[in-house]
Amino acid sequence: MTKYVNIRKIEKLHDEIQIGFMDKGNFQKQSILYYESAIKKCRLCLMEMKKHVIGYMFRNVSDEIYFFKTLKPGVNSYLLYFLEIHHIETLWVDAKDTLKKKLNKKRKEVNCFIQNHYEFYRCYKSKLNYMDDILFTRKVNDIYWLKDDPSYVVEPEFSSGGDYLLSRILAYEKLKKYLNTQSVQCDPDKEAIGGTLLDAGKQKLAWTESKVALVELIYSLYYSNAINMGNIEIKQLASVFEDIFDIELNDFYHTYTEIRNRKKDRIKFLDLLRNTLIRRMDELDGIN
Repeated sequence: MTKYVNIRKIEKLHDEIQIGFMDKGNFQKQSILYYESAIKKCRLCLMEMKKHVIGYMFRNVSDEIYFFKTLKPGVNSYLLYFLEIHHIETLWVDAKDTLKKKLNKKRKEVNCFIQNHYEFYRCYKSKLNYMDDILFTRKVNDIYWLKDDPSYVVEPEFSSGGDYLLSRILAYEKLKKYLNTQSVQCDPDKEAIGGTLLDAGKQKLAWTESKVALVELIYSLYYSNAINMGNIEIKQLASVFEDIFDIELNDFYHTYTEIRNRKKDRIKFLDLLRNTLIRRMDELDGIN
C-alpha cells in the first residue's frame, strides 16, 4: 500500500518555526543560550519533517515542489542563519575596530555568494517557476553548485536539486540584516541600510518614481564608470539600489532592453533630471 506525505502536518511544523522566530528571530543580538535553543528547535523540526517524507510518496508534483521550495527551506534557512550567528557570537570577541572589519568581511562573503548564484537568486526573487520540477523535486538531487560545501550531505529522499541553495540564500538575506545591525553598534554615529552606511536619524528611503526610471539611472551610472571607477558588475549595482530602496527590480536586463528599443525619448528619466535641474538653477539665477 502506497504511503503518502501528509503535507498539512509538515506545513504545521513549518508554521511553528516561522511564528516562533517572527518576533525574536530578528536581527538584534540575543543571548548565546537563545541561539543554541533556536538551533536545537530547527534541527528537531527538520528531523520530524524527515520522518514524514522518507519512505513516503508525494501525492502530486505540486506538493513536492511546495515542500522543497517553501516548507523545508523555511526551516533550514533559520537553522543556517542561527548557526552563522552562533559562530559569530562565540568566536568574534574583539575590539570594535577589529569586529567591524570582520563584519564587513563577512558581508562581502555573503554578497559574493549571492552574486555567484545570481541567476538562481533572480529566478527566486522574480517568482519564476519554469525550473521548479528540476530544482525542487526528488528526481534531480545532484547539488552540482554546492559540491565545495563540506557541511552539506545529500539525502536522496529528503533532498532536491535546489532546496539547500535556496535555504542558504534565505539564510544569507537574514544574515545581511543582522550584520548591518551589528555594524551600527560598532559605529553608533552611522546607520546601516541595505549594505551601505547612511547618517543615523534619516528615515528609510523609498523610490517613488517608476522601476523603469530606476533601471535607467542604474545603467547610466554603470556605463559612465561613476561607481568604483567602473569596477562593479551591473547586477551588483542593481542589488545595491534594491537594498537601499527596499525594492525588487526583477528582470532589469529585460527592462533595459525595452529602454533601448524606445523609438524616441530613449532616456526619458535622465532627460527629466537634466531639465528639472537646469530649470531650477535658472529660477535661482533669475533667468526666465
